[in-house]
Amino acid sequence: MGCLPQQTTSNLDVNLVKLISNVVCDTLNKVQNNALIVKERNVVNSNVQGVPSNNIDQLSRNLQSCHISNEFQSFSLGDISKIIPNFDGEGDLQPLDFLQFLESSIEINKVKFDSLKIILSRAFKNSAKIWWDAFSHLFHEYNDFKFEFIEQFWNLKKQRRIKDRLECDQYKSGLFVDHFNFGSL
Repeated sequence: MGCLPQQTTSNLDVNLVKLISNVVCDTLNKVQNNALIVKERNVVNSNVQGVPSNNIDQLSRNLQSCHISNEFQSFSLGDISKIIPNFDGEGDLQPLDFLQFLESSIEINKVKFDSLKIILSRAFKNSAKIWWDAFSHLFHEYNDFKFEFIEQFWNLKKQRRIKDRLECDQYKSGLFVDHFNFGSL
Protein backbone atom coordinates (compact mmCIF):
# COMPACT_ATOMS: atom_id res chain seq x y z
CA MET A 1 0.00 0.00 0.00
CA GLY A 2 1.44 3.36 -1.02
CA CYS A 3 4.42 1.80 -2.77
CA LEU A 4 5.80 3.66 -5.71
CA PRO A 5 6.87 1.92 -8.91
CA GLN A 6 10.60 1.96 -9.44
CA GLN A 7 11.43 4.93 -11.64
CA THR A 8 14.69 6.23 -12.91
CA THR A 9 15.49 9.78 -12.01
CA SER A 10 17.61 12.11 -14.05
CA ASN A 11 21.02 13.26 -12.90
CA LEU A 12 19.53 16.69 -12.30
CA ASP A 13 17.00 15.27 -9.83
CA VAL A 14 19.67 13.25 -8.06
CA ASN A 15 21.96 16.28 -7.88
CA LEU A 16 19.13 18.45 -6.54
CA VAL A 17 18.35 15.96 -3.80
CA LYS A 18 22.06 15.65 -2.95
CA LEU A 19 22.35 19.43 -2.80
CA ILE A 20 19.32 19.74 -0.52
CA SER A 21 20.64 16.92 1.65
CA ASN A 22 24.06 18.55 1.92
CA VAL A 23 22.60 21.97 2.78
CA VAL A 24 20.37 20.51 5.50
CA CYS A 25 23.20 18.43 6.96
CA ASP A 26 25.57 21.39 6.86
CA THR A 27 23.02 23.55 8.67
CA LEU A 28 22.42 20.85 11.27
CA ASN A 29 26.16 20.46 11.80
CA LYS A 30 26.46 24.22 12.38
CA VAL A 31 23.64 24.01 14.93
CA GLN A 32 25.45 21.13 16.61
CA ASN A 33 28.69 23.10 16.79
CA ASN A 34 26.89 26.08 18.31
CA ALA A 35 25.14 23.80 20.82
CA LEU A 36 28.45 22.28 21.87
CA ILE A 37 30.02 25.72 22.34
CA VAL A 38 27.13 26.75 24.57
CA LYS A 39 27.44 23.51 26.54
CA GLU A 40 31.21 23.85 26.95
CA ARG A 41 30.95 27.37 28.28
CA ASN A 42 28.25 26.32 30.73
CA VAL A 43 26.32 29.42 29.82
CA VAL A 44 22.99 27.78 30.50
CA ASN A 45 22.17 24.89 32.77
CA SER A 46 18.51 24.88 31.90
CA ASN A 47 16.26 26.47 29.36
CA VAL A 48 14.37 29.55 30.53
CA GLN A 49 11.17 28.10 29.13
CA GLY A 50 11.39 24.99 31.28
CA VAL A 51 12.88 22.54 28.80
CA PRO A 52 15.41 20.23 30.49
CA SER A 53 19.08 20.98 29.94
CA ASN A 54 19.76 17.50 28.56
CA ASN A 55 18.17 18.63 25.28
CA ILE A 56 21.60 19.85 24.17
CA ASP A 57 22.97 16.33 24.72
CA GLN A 58 20.04 14.85 22.80
CA LEU A 59 20.57 17.35 19.98
CA SER A 60 24.24 16.42 19.84
CA ARG A 61 23.44 12.71 19.62
CA ASN A 62 20.80 13.27 16.93
CA LEU A 63 23.05 15.47 14.85
CA GLN A 64 26.01 13.11 15.00
CA SER A 65 24.02 10.74 12.81
CA CYS A 66 23.81 13.43 10.13
CA HIS A 67 26.99 13.62 8.13
CA ILE A 68 27.80 14.76 4.65
CA SER A 69 28.49 11.82 2.37
CA ASN A 70 27.49 10.43 -0.99
CA GLU A 71 24.58 8.61 0.59
CA PHE A 72 21.14 10.17 0.87
CA GLN A 73 20.00 11.20 4.33
CA SER A 74 16.51 10.55 5.65
CA PHE A 75 14.64 13.59 6.84
CA SER A 76 11.73 13.98 9.22
CA LEU A 77 8.26 14.81 7.89
CA GLY A 78 8.76 18.39 9.04
CA ASP A 79 11.96 18.67 7.02
CA ILE A 80 10.31 17.14 3.96
CA SER A 81 7.32 19.46 4.20
CA LYS A 82 9.72 22.43 4.26
CA ILE A 83 11.49 21.43 1.04
CA ILE A 84 8.37 20.42 -0.91
CA PRO A 85 7.33 23.47 -2.95
CA ASN A 86 3.87 24.96 -2.61
CA PHE A 87 1.47 24.12 -5.41
CA ASP A 88 -1.55 26.28 -6.21
CA GLY A 89 -2.58 24.80 -9.55
CA GLU A 90 -2.25 28.11 -11.35
CA GLY A 91 1.29 29.39 -10.84
CA ASP A 92 4.61 28.74 -12.46
CA LEU A 93 5.13 25.29 -10.94
CA GLN A 94 3.93 22.70 -13.43
CA PRO A 95 1.90 19.77 -12.04
CA LEU A 96 4.27 17.12 -13.42
CA ASP A 97 7.30 18.94 -11.99
CA PHE A 98 5.58 19.05 -8.60
CA LEU A 99 4.86 15.31 -8.77
CA GLN A 100 8.42 14.51 -9.83
CA PHE A 101 9.89 16.48 -6.93
CA LEU A 102 7.37 14.93 -4.54
CA GLU A 103 8.11 11.39 -5.75
CA SER A 104 11.85 11.80 -5.46
CA SER A 105 11.46 13.10 -1.90
CA ILE A 106 9.15 10.34 -0.73
CA GLU A 107 11.08 7.59 -2.53
CA ILE A 108 14.33 8.51 -0.82
CA ASN A 109 12.74 8.90 2.60
CA LYS A 110 10.33 5.95 2.36
CA VAL A 111 7.35 8.07 3.36
CA LYS A 112 4.06 6.23 3.84
CA PHE A 113 0.98 7.63 2.13
CA ASP A 114 -0.76 8.53 5.40
CA SER A 115 2.22 10.72 6.27
CA LEU A 116 2.35 12.08 2.74
CA LYS A 117 -1.22 13.31 3.13
CA ILE A 118 -0.05 15.62 5.91
CA ILE A 119 2.75 16.97 3.72
CA LEU A 120 0.37 17.51 0.79
CA SER A 121 -2.18 19.35 2.91
CA ARG A 122 0.59 21.83 3.79
CA ALA A 123 1.93 22.09 0.23
CA PHE A 124 -1.36 22.85 -1.52
CA LYS A 125 -2.58 26.44 -1.71
CA ASN A 126 -5.56 28.27 -3.25
CA SER A 127 -7.52 26.16 -5.77
CA ALA A 128 -5.28 23.13 -5.21
CA LYS A 129 -6.02 23.32 -1.47
CA ILE A 130 -9.76 23.47 -2.14
CA TRP A 131 -9.47 20.41 -4.41
CA TRP A 132 -7.37 18.56 -1.81
CA ASP A 133 -9.79 19.34 1.02
CA ALA A 134 -12.72 18.09 -1.07
CA PHE A 135 -11.19 14.84 -2.34
CA SER A 136 -8.28 13.79 -0.11
CA HIS A 137 -10.44 11.37 1.87
CA LEU A 138 -10.96 9.34 -1.33
CA PHE A 139 -7.25 8.60 -1.82
CA HIS A 140 -6.13 5.40 -0.12
CA GLU A 141 -2.76 5.06 -1.82
CA TYR A 142 -0.33 7.21 -3.76
CA ASN A 143 -1.33 5.98 -7.23
CA ASP A 144 -4.98 6.97 -6.58
CA PHE A 145 -3.85 10.46 -5.65
CA LYS A 146 -1.44 10.73 -8.60
CA PHE A 147 -4.08 9.74 -11.15
CA GLU A 148 -6.65 12.21 -9.82
CA PHE A 149 -4.06 14.97 -9.42
CA ILE A 150 -3.04 14.65 -13.08
CA GLU A 151 -6.70 14.53 -14.15
CA GLN A 152 -7.39 17.72 -12.21
CA PHE A 153 -4.31 19.80 -12.94
CA TRP A 154 -2.82 18.39 -16.16
CA ASN A 155 -5.74 17.06 -18.17
CA LEU A 156 -6.00 17.33 -21.97
CA LYS A 157 -8.15 20.46 -21.77
CA LYS A 158 -5.49 22.33 -19.79
CA GLN A 159 -2.72 21.04 -22.03
CA ARG A 160 -4.57 22.24 -25.15
CA ARG A 161 -5.23 25.63 -23.57
CA ILE A 162 -1.52 26.08 -22.81
CA LYS A 163 -0.55 24.87 -26.27
CA ASP A 164 -2.98 27.31 -27.91
CA ARG A 165 -1.73 30.16 -25.77
CA LEU A 166 1.88 29.41 -26.68
CA GLU A 167 1.16 29.10 -30.38
CA CYS A 168 -1.14 32.11 -30.69
CA ASP A 169 0.36 34.62 -28.30
CA GLN A 170 4.06 34.33 -29.01
CA TYR A 171 4.47 33.51 -32.68
CA LYS A 172 4.26 36.43 -35.10
CA SER A 173 4.27 35.36 -38.72
CA GLY A 174 7.16 36.66 -40.78
CA LEU A 175 9.18 38.27 -38.01
CA PHE A 176 11.86 35.58 -37.99
CA VAL A 177 12.39 35.88 -41.76
CA ASP A 178 12.26 39.69 -41.61
CA HIS A 179 15.03 39.63 -39.03
CA PHE A 180 17.41 37.93 -41.44
CA ASN A 181 16.24 39.90 -44.50
CA PHE A 182 16.90 43.19 -42.71
CA GLY A 183 20.61 42.40 -42.50
CA SER A 184 20.87 41.86 -46.27
CA LEU A 185 19.25 45.16 -47.30
